[in-house]
Parts: sequence; structure tokens; C-alpha cells
Amino acid sequence: MPALRTRRAGLSLLLSATALGFVGIPAMAAAQSIGAYTPPVEWPERPPRFDLLHQRVALSVDWSHLAIAGQVQTSVIATRITDTVRLDADHLTITGANDRMGRKLRFTADSTHVTVRLPRRAAVGDTVTFTLTYTGVPERGLYFVPRSHVVWTQGEAIETRSWVPTYDFPNDKATWEFLVTADSGMSVLSNGTLAAVTPAGGGNGRQVWHWKQEQPASTYLYSVVIGPLTVLRDQWRGRPVDYWVAPDTAPAGWRTFGETPSMIETYSQVLGVNYPWPKYSQAVIPDFTYGGMENVSATTQTDLVLHGAEGEPEASGRGLAAHELAHQWFGDYTTTATWSHAWLNEGLTTYMESVQNEKSRGWPAGQLSWYNQQQQAMRADLNQVRPLVWGDTASDPIQLFFSGHIYPKGAQVAHQLRRLLGDSLFWAGMQRFLVDNAYQPVRTEDFAVAFERTANRDLDWFFDQWVYGVGYPKVKVTRRWDAATKQLHLTVAQTQPIDSTRPLFRFPVTVRIITADSVVRKELSVTKREETFTLSLPSAPLSFRFDEGAWLLGTVTTDQTPAELAEMAKHDLEFGARNWALRALATDSTAVADSARRFIVLNEREASLRELALVQLTDRHDATDIPLITSALRDPASGVRGAAIQGLAGFDSVTAQPIALDMMRTDPNSAVRQSAIFAVNPSDPAVRTLLVGLTAPGQPLGIRQAAAYRMRNESDPGVVTALEALTAPSEPRQLRQAGLRLLAGRSDKAPAVSTATRYLDDPDPLFAVSAVQTLGRVGGAAGKATLQQQLKVEKRVTVDDAIRGAIAPAPR
Repeated sequence: MPALRTRRAGLSLLLSATALGFVGIPAMAAAQSIGAYTPPVEWPERPPRFDLLHQRVALSVDWSHLAIAGQVQTSVIATRITDTVRLDADHLTITGANDRMGRKLRFTADSTHVTVRLPRRAAVGDTVTFTLTYTGVPERGLYFVPRSHVVWTQGEAIETRSWVPTYDFPNDKATWEFLVTADSGMSVLSNGTLAAVTPAGGGNGRQVWHWKQEQPASTYLYSVVIGPLTVLRDQWRGRPVDYWVAPDTAPAGWRTFGETPSMIETYSQVLGVNYPWPKYSQAVIPDFTYGGMENVSATTQTDLVLHGAEGEPEASGRGLAAHELAHQWFGDYTTTATWSHAWLNEGLTTYMESVQNEKSRGWPAGQLSWYNQQQQAMRADLNQVRPLVWGDTASDPIQLFFSGHIYPKGAQVAHQLRRLLGDSLFWAGMQRFLVDNAYQPVRTEDFAVAFERTANRDLDWFFDQWVYGVGYPKVKVTRRWDAATKQLHLTVAQTQPIDSTRPLFRFPVTVRIITADSVVRKELSVTKREETFTLSLPSAPLSFRFDEGAWLLGTVTTDQTPAELAEMAKHDLEFGARNWALRALATDSTAVADSARRFIVLNEREASLRELALVQLTDRHDATDIPLITSALRDPASGVRGAAIQGLAGFDSVTAQPIALDMMRTDPNSAVRQSAIFAVNPSDPAVRTLLVGLTAPGQPLGIRQAAAYRMRNESDPGVVTALEALTAPSEPRQLRQAGLRLLAGRSDKAPAVSTATRYLDDPDPLFAVSAVQTLGRVGGAAGKATLQQQLKVEKRVTVDDAIRGAIAPAPR
């Protein structure tokens, strides 16, 4: 799914592996036969009671009531003797059921399911077809955005059932078609191929858009987008590649998605499997709950991904576009059979996103992506210690996506496997996984088997430690040079806890040593808690690099001196080495470290390292660095300029103020202007007037939010008015929620209370929930009384639940 750009947060499972009876994994499991990987832990999977074959959905929307009316014809193959078929249907009103001949069928329905009684008992292998007619006022799954007259849907993980009665679990695949009735002037996008656009009955000018998805996929990938959109037409090898955007955002649409055909070509080549669907469309929609969603052949993207030229590179949509595109192979073509193996969807696509950087922007760009993945994966363990494969839950499985593991650590499993096998075998294994499991639900064992067969070697230990084990290696390296024998003795120790769930890791590593006349590389295989390797050299080592290529997911500390690290940070030819060395110096206050930082700010070719060195210098608060920081205000890289103005303000806010004001007005990059906002003094009335103006529509969203945040606590009626204006229904939901949070954070709660009260019945249920939660938090007894009254008239389940949660007594 989704890149997590705007996802709902805070849904982590605060459970340890042992609390759920997680079975211990030995550090080195006994080898099994090649191609027969057996996972050490099996999570329960929903057993399908039938094989969903095809659904034909006729759908229309009612804007006056924010409601839908639908009819779905469903064909299933019985996998056991049965006289009923039960579908998931979340708060839908089922008004009728008929068989293939139009005869009425009996059915029962509740708030979660509909069960249809068949006219006769079906035997195993029988095909059963029936039609359900239904209505609904969806609070999830299908979303209305009145200000833009846009309707969009979202399926992952269990939202499709909120707008179509279906089998809503990823371990079954079906074909489908949508016949969507829309107003004249509206465009409709869905999965597959557009079969026809025909006039609707009644002579009201409405049209029926008929889309057909003829290759099997999972039902959480169902998608419909309706709106006044224009279609920007591109192509890849003659296949349609389209970008569906609001007409006034066409230039931003091309800017954001224009590299898509080259991305499709890159993925098709490296994976050895051509893009598998008849078209690829990306629809840009407002108020999306996530960043993007990989609906098969018809990805949905948040409109926050669109940006002006002045926003790049910080506001680039390349990463999101690359991520969702990669899902067309990993997630759509092959699909996790159960959400516990969701890394096969999200981790592999996150890795392909970084491969796109590698192939289009160069190896340093790839290395920076991999470094970031590694840091994110290790930070995830600080929030929740758990293995990569984790059980499905009784509640919404989307919460499995939020611990921080499946995206970055899943990506790093692929990266560690690539390091172990080498490029040729790795990409051959990826191809085999896709080919062997095309249009199928998959589990970790399917991925492991594909690579074992490709590499013709046992990989049980690899998946046991990286996928089912907990944590990552923490490596400490010490050296001893024996001049008499010309041997370097390296002691490599793993210092992380090792027990039944946290393994002793096995991994390959390259050590690179430079002597007076040679570059020596040694491949080591680390397999023990502590071991010493002896390396023969032609002469004394001058430079030492452990883990050349920066491949390892884990931490590495060495006994290298600040002078050695400084030299590496300044001059090593490899980006990964310079990055590691500079970060290893982060807390070093020696003169040699500061000298290296200054050298890097002035000479390093990679902007990310210039920015990092500048931040380290400003953290040191050495006044002699002010001229250097001032010179960085003219750096060609926006990130460096932003760090420079922030750093200068940290030294001397009075001196920085006029410079920041000038940058806030004139810098060509919106991210730099945003940084400058945080360097100005909001207590200055003139500055405050400028900040209020920057919250107005027409400014980039990041600028609006930064200006609002910077002045949020100022005791000025104009500030309150500006914050209240951000909550207006004409604004994007994200901005409305930000405005409400900032009001609630002020010492005077009255504006927050009145604003939240005003929006308790907002037509957007997700913003209404925000209003309920705000009122319950800051409204005191009077606010809870207002919520009690609202509860009497509230009909929306999501908002009702939020009210009950807000007025419930605090747990003791």
C-alpha cells in the first residue's frame, strides 16, 4: 500500500513477541532440502469457504445524501458442499438477492456480513452466481469530497467491504468489472480496460462508464475515482500511461509523473517481467488517507504529491510514484496471502523505489536510500520489538503497517539478500519469484523457495534470522597490526542480546584496506558472536574500511581514530564510506573532526553530506564558524541553505532575522522559505503580519502549515482568525486538522472549543472525528455535555464511536 506520506498514525501493537507466544528461533536452524523452506512460525490465515471467480458491480452515487446505490453480481466456485455463501459487507443495507434467472433468494444481513441462501445445495466445483442490491452511506472505503466534487475509493486493508459486498481478504483473486453512473462532465477511472461509455437511462445526461479487469487480482485493489478530471496521456511501449488530474494542475501532473514510462522500463528490465497490466493510470485525488494506493493498473495518489517547480527536490513525487508503480508487480501481480506477510508487498516495493534511485540517479543516490531504510528499520525496534512477519489481528489489520518494520526492514531483507547472492542471482531470483507466483497469493516461504532454487543453496538460516528473528546485528570491530608478520588481526564481535528470539547473525562483509602501494579487499563471513580474522598485507595499513558498500543492516563501531575517520569522511571515493565516517564523528569535538566538517561543507559534491556536516558544525556553537555558515546561505542545494539559516538563527537570532525575512520572501525554493519561517521572530508584529499572510490559500501547503505553527502561541486575534480559517470546509482535510490541533494547543481553549463544536456534524466523517476528539480533550465538562447531546442525533458509526470514546471515563 501506500507510501505512508499522510497515513493515520499511532496504531502500533505494543506487544512483545514473547507476549504472544512467539516460538524461539535458533541462531542457525538445521538445513533442509533446497526449495523446501519451512517457516519457524505460522500465523493463522482466514480459510476461504469458496473461490471468488468474478464480480460485476453497478454503482451510482447520490451527492445530496453522500450515499451510494449498487448492484453486484457475484460468481463463486464452491470449495466444499454448502447451501450458503457469506460475503463481507460493512454497514451496507442489502435490499434484495436474486439468482442468475432473476428469482429471489433468501438472505440474512448484519453490520458486517450478508449470507445468501442458495436455491439448492452446491457441490464442490459448482459455480454459483447471484446478485445483491444494496445501498449505503459509507464512512470508509468510499469517500466524498464536496469541495472538489470528487469521489474516490480505498480498499486496503479491509475497506472494500464498506462499498461492495465481497470476499475481503487478500488470499483469493478474482476478475471484475465496474459500471459506474456519473454526471455529465465527470470522468471515471477504474481498473483494467475501458469497455464503453454510454448514456444512462432517464435522459438526464448522465453516463455509464464500463471498466473491465480481466486478469485476476485481490479485491482490496478495487478502485473507482469520479471527478472533473483531465487526462494527461503518455505511453510505454505503446501501452497507455495516463495521469488523471484536476485541469488547473496539469503542469504539476506532468512534473510529478512524467518519469513514469522510464520507471516502467527500468522495472521491466531489472525484474525480467514486463509490466503485466493493459494500462497504467495514476489518479490524483484530494483528502486521501494515505500517500498512494496501488489499485491494480489504476493507482490512486494524494494531491499533496503535486508540487511546483520551486518545491523540488524536497517536494518531488518521484518516490511515491516509483513505490506505487512497483506494487503492480509486488502486491498486485503477486499478493501477500495474509497481512502477516505484508512485507512481500510493502518491503519489496520500498526496495524497488530505492533501485529506481540507483538506476536513474546513480549509486550514491541508491546508497542514501539504503542508509535511510536501515536507520528507519532500526528505529522501528525502538517502538516495538517484533519480527518482520507478524500475526494478523482481530481488529483492522492496517495497524500492522504502522510499526515501521514492513517497509524499511522488508526492503533491507531484499538488500541483504542481494549482497549475499550478488546481482545476477538476486535479480534472477526476483524474476523467478514473480514468474512462479504470477497472479497468486504468496507467503514468505514462496519467496524463499524461489531464491533457493535460483541460487541452488539452502537459505533457511537467512530467512530465519532476517524475517522471523528479532533485531539486527550490532558489530564492534577492533584491529591489531603485526608489523613483523605483516598481518592485520581483526576481531569482530556481535554485541546485541542473543537469545531464543534475537539471533546471532550470519552475514558477509567486505573489508577494504589501503596500503602504500595497494588496495586490498577481503571477503569475510561473520558467523560467530566473536571471532578474529587474520589478513596478510603487503605493507602497513593506511586506511581501513569495514563493510565496503555500506550494505549491512546493523550498527558498526570500530577503533578508528578521529583522524582516520576525518580522512575517510573527506576523501573516500565511496559515498557510503564518507557518510558512515562523518556520522561516526557526530559527537566528536576534536579539532580534526571540526576541520573535516568545514572541508566537507566547502568541497563535498554530495549535498546531503554538506548539509550533515553543516548541521554538526552548528550544533558545536563555535562562533568562528559563522562566516562559513553565512557562506552556505548561497549553496546551490536547498537543503544546505535551509540548514544554514536555521544554524545561523541558533547562533544569533538578531543577526539572522533580516536574512531569514529576505529568504522567506525571495528564495526560489519553497523548502528554504519554510526553513526561514522557523528562523524569524513571530513576536515582532510586522513578522506576524507576514506569517498570517503566508497561511492564506495560494501558498504551498508546507509554507501555510509552517507559518501557522510558527505563530501558533502568539496572543494576537489575527493569529486566532488565521488558524480558524485553516479549518474551513474549503481547505484540505490535512490542513483543517492541523489548524484544529494548533488551536487546541493554545493556552486559551475557547477558540478551539467553538471551532470543534461547529464541525461536529461536518460531512467529512474523518474531520468530524477530529472535532469530536478535540472537544473531548479540551472542552472540559461543558464539551463532554455537548458531545452527549451530539450522540443522540449522530448516525455515523465512526463518529459515534469517537464520541463514546471521548466521553468515556478515563481509565484508572
